[in-house]
Amino acid sequence: TMWVNEHFWDMISCLDERLKVLDYLMNHRAGQYAIGTIKGITENTGLSVGRVQKFLKALEEKNIIQRKGNGVYILPKAMLPITER
Repeated sequence: TMWVNEHFWDMISCLDERLKVLDYLMNHRAGQYAIGTIKGITENTGLSVGRVQKFLKALEEKNIIQRKGNGVYILPKAMLPITER
């Protein structure tokens, strides 16, 4: 088991504004499911609707996330923080 800093996604979202979308998904999840409408993501990240849509589509095409339903995404287990308890 390995420990990942709980602020990991906050830190890397500063590197590239597109990573703000991943940060949003990581902070709005229930287990492996991330909940977030495009409107919610744009309001929280400050990115345009078009940019959010484009980035979500790219994440889906690369099999980084899977769309489960409207505003529901499945995150791969590799993206979920692992903490030792």
